Amino acid sequence: MTRLQQGLEALLLGGPASAPGRERGLFLGFAGLAALALVTAAAVAADVGYGTAVLGYLLVVLLFSLAANFLLSACLSAVALACLDFFFVEPRFTFQIDYARDLTSLLFFVAAALVVTSLVSRIRALALAQAEQARLLDLTHDCILVRDCDDTITYWNPAAEQLYGWSRQEALGRKTHELLKTRFPAPLKDIQAIVQETGRWEGELVHFHRDGTALHVASRWSLHRDATGRIAGTLETNNNITERLAAEQALRQIEAAQYDEAQRLSATGSFVWHAGTGETFWSDEARRIYGIVGSASPEMATLLIGVAPEDVTVLREWIERAGVSRGAIDFEYRRLPSQHLHLVAHVISGDDAPIFVGALRDVTCSRHAEQQLDRARSELAHASRLSTLGELSASIAHEVNQPITAVISSAAAGGRFLKLDPPALDEVEAILTRIGADGARAGNILHGIRALARKVDPTPVPLDLNSLVEEALAILRGEIGAGEVAVEVQLAPQALDVVGDRVQLQQVILNLAINAAQAMAGIEGPRQLRIISAIDGECATLAVRDSGPGLAPEARERVFDAFFTTKSSGMGMGLSVCRTIIEAHGGRIWVDDQPGPGATFMFSLPLAEQPGRDRAPEDPPLSNGMDTQAANQGNPVGAAPQARAA
Repeated sequence: MTRLQQGLEALLLGGPASAPGRERGLFLGFAGLAALALVTAAAVAADVGYGTAVLGYLLVVLLFSLAANFLLSACLSAVALACLDFFFVEPRFTFQIDYARDLTSLLFFVAAALVVTSLVSRIRALALAQAEQARLLDLTHDCILVRDCDDTITYWNPAAEQLYGWSRQEALGRKTHELLKTRFPAPLKDIQAIVQETGRWEGELVHFHRDGTALHVASRWSLHRDATGRIAGTLETNNNITERLAAEQALRQIEAAQYDEAQRLSATGSFVWHAGTGETFWSDEARRIYGIVGSASPEMATLLIGVAPEDVTVLREWIERAGVSRGAIDFEYRRLPSQHLHLVAHVISGDDAPIFVGALRDVTCSRHAEQQLDRARSELAHASRLSTLGELSASIAHEVNQPITAVISSAAAGGRFLKLDPPALDEVEAILTRIGADGARAGNILHGIRALARKVDPTPVPLDLNSLVEEALAILRGEIGAGEVAVEVQLAPQALDVVGDRVQLQQVILNLAINAAQAMAGIEGPRQLRIISAIDGECATLAVRDSGPGLAPEARERVFDAFFTTKSSGMGMGLSVCRTIIEAHGGRIWVDDQPGPGATFMFSLPLAEQPGRDRAPEDPPLSNGMDTQAANQGNPVGAAPQARAA
């Protein structure tokens, strides 16, 4: 192809073109020339005037401007100008122009042809651009439709055909909401008001396929106005979310089932309560806990049904005052006959009226298990006491035998004094007093033994820790004397008032003292047992120290574990029971880590509150006090504790 041919193609076709484009351009060029020739022949044969010929030529140029480009239309206009000059301007059949008016008319024709050609080319370019944009919309996977101000469909892309099953020819000219049977999330008037005010709207709609299948779509509306502000149409874009919503619904059902199963396994129900309106929502497990049949959520007053009288007041006050005070609740209560429930609730939102969310847990099994554990601990402590009494049987027999022997001796002496002449009545009276004291002593020993051997539930009562030490030493006197153990007791000068069970706390003191005496059984040299009581802040403390070989570092960490023992014949339950008893009384027990021989076991218990009582000054810490005491060879420390040898 020569450069001249390429230039002609560029001139006629507006640039390089493909083979089909060239063929179409050449065809239009020849067709235009043929049309001009036909108009010329017809006009000459009919001998029409100049004006009629101009109209004919302008019509040909206009028609080919719609089908071709501007350059081809300009070429046809030039050919038409030549035909006008040659065939219709005087003198005819020549290109000579004798009159100025003829030149003006020819120039007017050229101007008119160019203006018409330019306008038509402009319109054609705009039409092509719009068509190209429309083709781009046809390529998208989103469903796009355009409707006018009367909701009549004016554009319907292929994605809409595929989604709804209606072809473009069937949809165009139809009312949108009638064709698709639209279901709106709000009244259509309200949605249209939002669109007219803001120019757009987004939401979820329900449309129907041609076969009647419901389709959930995410819809976006955009309002288009013309230059005068009038509504020209609405662009609506719809995305099918039916499958997504179905998947979300299935997921919510699975999560709800898992949530219900988790609540059932944990015996925990939940509820939501709007304190202003009284509306409630109870989970399935919450209704099951309260024995409510059906799916309806009951009122909050249902919480009071069957509640034990001692707990119902707290629940009622919270329900009545919750809307005003917005107070949270964490309360465990009992429903008759034997159900234990734990209620927790707090405010999550609400400006005028609070909204509470709460959890309701059935703790009946836990409370029954705790009660069984307490009974097992009590039985274990009782078995430990019986074991201790078995070990002390010889000592107990000796202790009881002493006052009985004294009673017999005193009775014999009294008889001799009565046989004197005259009878020594003053001596007899003194002997009777001693007999009464010895009998009371024997009775106290037997009372303590019976208390230790008796299996009863723990009974917390006010106690003096110093008195418990003295009672325990009265039982242990024979055991300690047989082991040649020197006992030094240093009790705080004031009463150490605690609240607890007398038998259990006495058992702790007995176990610690017996362990200390047995630890010193195989040593050479002095065997000393020291028992010291004092006040340490808000607690009463007691220390039991021996002069034995002490504890190995690894034994200190495990000495309170069950079944751990350092004795060849031990069961390893004594100190474990002691820790259980002390912790049940709100205290703690430990091994004091201080230098020197022996081991020191200590425990502390909270002091009982006694309003109006002036507490004595605190004693120095027991560990430091014991070291200072040893350095001063038994002299009192701090507040002059009561010291004596047992």
